[in-house]
Amino acid sequence: MALPTEVSISSHRPVIGKLIVAYKRLVKRIISPYLKSLLEERDRALDARFAGLLRDLLERTDALFSSLDQRIEALRAGRDRTRMELLSYISSEEFTGQQRKALSGHFLTRDDVADTDVALEDLSREIALHKRRLDVILGEIRGKSAPEAAGAERIDFERARLYDHSYVNFENRFRGSRELIKGRMQTYVPLLSALSGRHRGCSILDVGCGRGELLELLKEAGVPATGVDLNEEMVEICRERGLDAETSEALSYLKGLEDGSLAGIVSCQFIEHLPTEALLEFVRLSHSKVRKGGMAVFETVNPESLSAMRSFHIDMTHVRPVHPQAISFAMESAGFSGIEIRYLSPFPEDERLAARCDANMEKLNALLFGFQDYAVIGTK
Repeated sequence: MALPTEVSISSHRPVIGKLIVAYKRLVKRIISPYLKSLLEERDRALDARFAGLLRDLLERTDALFSSLDQRIEALRAGRDRTRMELLSYISSEEFTGQQRKALSGHFLTRDDVADTDVALEDLSREIALHKRRLDVILGEIRGKSAPEAAGAERIDFERARLYDHSYVNFENRFRGSRELIKGRMQTYVPLLSALSGRHRGCSILDVGCGRGELLELLKEAGVPATGVDLNEEMVEICRERGLDAETSEALSYLKGLEDGSLAGIVSCQFIEHLPTEALLEFVRLSHSKVRKGGMAVFETVNPESLSAMRSFHIDMTHVRPVHPQAISFAMESAGFSGIEIRYLSPFPEDERLAARCDANMEKLNALLFGFQDYAVIGTK
């Protein structure tokens, strides 16, 4: 910290003022080096303190990841041991044919082991991802002094990175498990697979791909597809699974593509995040980037269902719900034809009102417990 050097020293006393000024200047010259030394010593102490905290954080982080790795290995070892013991028992002479038959109705080993494998692999990938990201952050901090690391630019950068991580956690908690979302998105695979077959050499673009559930389904179906998402950590999760995904703002990415270069564009739970002008531009760009005969599929929360709207505002990044007639009109105005609205994600029957001999009950059920999502599909 630098000392002020241009402070004016003066006195209002007319007689002895010059002596007082001279005395103050002398005192300043004497104590300035001492004060400067104190401030430099304080800065060194702060730097040492910062370095100590950083080392402590690294040690704690390494210990945490080591503990998690050990737990994963212990789970795998226990799983393999249990599987071998069970298979050995089933193969033994003590296990009668009748017992095998009785067990066949609820023989869970294969499915359960497969589910456990998937869960363990997901956990391993997540730990590795967080560790790499923490290493990057700590490496960047380590290369800077304490004042630099606390600068406004650094704070903004870390805030954005924290948001990336927070939104991934938010999705994991409130949107649903990966398998649940894959189950919902399975409805698009036949449509997009047929579309890809008609437009060989052109891929499907998943805008706002998130954790990559649709990309994974398309990859399993042999459909070439690319995802784009603004959230860097979401894209990392996709790449960890061997999926093609890029970090970019959607409109900028679309503007960089050649017109007519895509077989189709899909956006699931994305358009409700856009302001009106950006939404209209997104629809126009989608029309220009798909080739003749290509399609755009826009899925979002259904505002005609009050129960669906109950959870809409949980996500604070939502701008506003989009009515199916509004997005249909926007697509038609952009040049899409054959507009189709598909209502998706129905509420389970046991969560709806009980049926009565009153026709109004059906209307009330539709209003309160109508389809939670819808997709609008248009062809160029």
